[in-house]
Amino acid sequence: MLEERHLAKKIAAIQCYESQVNAGRRYANEEFVRSLARTRGVQCGTHYAEAFQVVRWLIK
Repeated sequence: MLEERHLAKKIAAIQCYESQVNAGRRYANEEFVRSLARTRGVQCGTHYAEAFQVVRWLIK
């Protein structure tokens, strides 16, 4: 679950990198980031959320 302050920090961090902001990448757009966080939030019953993909499980 994300709170507004987490989302604001994520957006601020993305905007620190000119290569992300000025390259026309949709995922670096503030509106896109907020919209996706709201969509994920609806999927898990909260205001904002973020999804992650497991690339590889490490079992010891």
